[in-house]
Amino acid sequence: MPRFNESERPAPVAPEIPGAPRQPAPSGAMRHLARSYVLVLCLLLGPGSLLSQVPFSGCVDRHLQPIPGRVDNTITSAAVASREGGHPVILWNQHNLSRVSTPAQLFVYLHECAHHNLNHLTKGESRSIEDQADCWAYQLLVDGDMLNGSQLDALESDLRRWPGDINHLGGERLLQSVRACVAIRTDPDAWKPALQALVAAASDSFHSVTGPQIIDAPPGVYEALQGTPGTFDCEVIQQAALRCLVYAGRKQKAAEKRFSTLADIVDHWLPSGWMATRPTGEDENFVHTYIAQDGDRGTLIVLGVTATARVYFFVKPAKAA
Repeated sequence: MPRFNESERPAPVAPEIPGAPRQPAPSGAMRHLARSYVLVLCLLLGPGSLLSQVPFSGCVDRHLQPIPGRVDNTITSAAVASREGGHPVILWNQHNLSRVSTPAQLFVYLHECAHHNLNHLTKGESRSIEDQADCWAYQLLVDGDMLNGSQLDALESDLRRWPGDINHLGGERLLQSVRACVAIRTDPDAWKPALQALVAAASDSFHSVTGPQIIDAPPGVYEALQGTPGTFDCEVIQQAALRCLVYAGRKQKAAEKRFSTLADIVDHWLPSGWMATRPTGEDENFVHTYIAQDGDRGTLIVLGVTATARVYFFVKPAKAA
């Protein structure tokens, strides 16, 4: 059962690249992050209320606008991330998906949601793009604690039977890939080179890692070509900041535990001359915050966990602090 047919995706839409955006007045790292347009996915995805809808809802784009789903049993694949009338949509083939478990259907739905959020519709088809969408979906389901126990068993049983093709992994290879994609998110050995690269990129205000503008995003929001381990939707904001949503889950305690794990990883990586603190005062955005600063260059690294079980990673060069 093919789950995604690239030939049914419309031709890539070249995003409009506006003129250089006006630099906002400095307002502090936390306030800037609060205004940012980042993915906030409703993790409690419920059934659609109409038979003409896909069986799940909750996918939103990077500036929090819902991405609708529509049943289209004429498509030959299971589901397709597409655009209709210039707007994103997820097309859903009920017949092709009727023989897999509900957790596997949710995986397909989030895979298509990932294509929209990872700026994939502006790119050609490739194995790396499909791998990223698989990882993004599996991370939300498993690392974000949406599925566990028998639900997770059902998903992985279906993934073992998943057919692969030239652009999609299948079977045990797919399962091994998505499991590794979760494991790398807390791997200190993977974080060390990523931190080094991101801090180095801050020295040129992230010009060296700034990719294309993100489709449907506000002006000045660009794809980051370098990110944290296992994260594919990091963004550069007007060359003044780089941000990544490094964890999204349903349980606050799990999010705070992930925050603590990542803060320890960053803390152990810090080179000589860096200073770190974990402020205990109130913050308008974060329940807990970790801040590290390069004493020589002034570069900032910020980790924060919100009251909605999300953890953000943020790098800001000195001149934008």
